Amino acid sequence: MSNSCSQGIENWGDNVFAGINTAPNELSYLRQFVDAHDFSPHTIRAICFDVRKFGKYFVQVNQESFDATRCTTADCRGFKRHCRETLGQSVSTVNRALVSLRKYFNWLVAQGLIEHNPAKAVKELRKQQLVPKGLERSQVRRLLREIELRKDVM
Repeated sequence: MSNSCSQGIENWGDNVFAGINTAPNELSYLRQFVDAHDFSPHTIRAICFDVRKFGKYFVQVNQESFDATRCTTADCRGFKRHCRETLGQSVSTVNRALVSLRKYFNWLVAQGLIEHNPAKAVKELRKQQLVPKGLERSQVRRLLREIELRKDVM
């Protein structure tokens, strides 16, 4: 196992999927995926967290072991909804999880372990424009006073 994998996955303990019923090869696949890339420790931690969260969701809604070879686009869409609506996660967090899954599934496709990437067709959430913040009451008062004092009334 490469150093990056030992620093990333092993920080989670012996098994990223501890407490989650998974197919026998899931941890091995995730370790191979991480080893095949030059991810930073932070990226490894994020990917592990996202794949674990997806695995937990998969087991909960499908009532079967998490097996990446049995994941569907509907699973990925449901996961996106679950993260946003049930867990109340931010748009950025949900989108990061989708990107992590897409990368992982792309690798599984490249390895010939699955035929297609079920997360590929799932669109990321649109980032919403923040509404401009209004002035505080004291700022409005100060502005109106300054206009009056300067006799700059229109």
